[in-house]
Amino acid sequence: MRVEQAVRVRSGLSGLAYLLGRLAPLYLMCDRGDIGVQSDPRSPLADKRPAIVFYERVPGGLGFSRRLYDLHQTLIA
Repeated sequence: MRVEQAVRVRSGLSGLAYLLGRLAPLYLMCDRGDIGVQSDPRSPLADKRPAIVFYERVPGGLGFSRRLYDLHQTLIA
């Protein structure tokens, strides 16, 4: 039962990360390849809780991370 639940959490988190990774470039007006998305059901960045992390693939960044932070509520809605 615990294994099934872990698989469901991982699958759901992965699906949400995929969806958000496709929506974010529409709001940022950038190429989909400029943004990376990583989902982790036991993320060390979130005290071993599930997390979805966005990152910029452009060396040095272009400021997408800050804009994504500001768009958090819009993307989730």
